[in-house]
Amino acid sequence: MPETGLSDEGLRDQIRAVKRDEEAISYERRLLHGRIDVVRSEILARLAGGRPEAASDEDALNALVKRLSDALTHQGPPPIEAELARFGHADDPAGDEGSLADELPDLATLSDAELAALVRTLEIRERRTSARRQELHRELDRLRTDHVARLQQKYAADAGE
Repeated sequence: MPETGLSDEGLRDQIRAVKRDEEAISYERRLLHGRIDVVRSEILARLAGGRPEAASDEDALNALVKRLSDALTHQGPPPIEAELARFGHADDPAGDEGSLADELPDLATLSDAELAALVRTLEIRERRTSARRQELHRELDRLRTDHVARLQQKYAADAGE
């Protein structure tokens, strides 16, 4: 008797559904990482003494690309805890998580406290998303293990005939 209680076709359908869910949650996680990197680059710029005003939109874009490049070359998770402590805002946010469909606000218009709250909110959401992704990976592993066991039984029975 299979562990999942599904037919072979049902098991394959379930594997496909979990894979689709995992792909969606992985995409959400990548978006969150990108947003954290963008906000982190603003925090780092402020910690470095602020940003000089760009003379044009092109200068502003080049400055953002440079800041993001610097942020993205960091290996491992962003060291937001230490940066927020240096920034003077180590408390957890009390605000709403919002939607990933929402645009990031103009970071230059946010106060330091609002910027800190935004990065905290994004971090909390990323941790929840990562935990859900891990759950989906465990479910996918379980389903695949069941599928492989079924195939092994089927081919062993076919070879015995």
